[in-house]
Amino acid sequence: MPFMLSLIIVSCLMVIIIALLSKIKKLQNFSSFIAFSMEDEVRKMLKKGLPTTEIMRKINNETGLGLWPAKEYVDSIKKRMQ
Repeated sequence: MPFMLSLIIVSCLMVIIIALLSKIKKLQNFSSFIAFSMEDEVRKMLKKGLPTTEIMRKINNETGLGLWPAKEYVDSIKKRMQ
């Protein structure tokens, strides 16, 4: 009986791990898509002097990307512009 329970738990954990790995791969592809699709627009907004928070909200609204990753994205573009 304990062996069966252990086997079920391990099987469930394997399914969860596989699902998470798949999600990570999709997110990596999505971040590459954002980099190509929004970089010019973000550069224009930065040149206009718009606050980072406003740019982050726009990225969030258009892509569904979280605010923290959006901030990191904006900050990386700022660094490249310098």
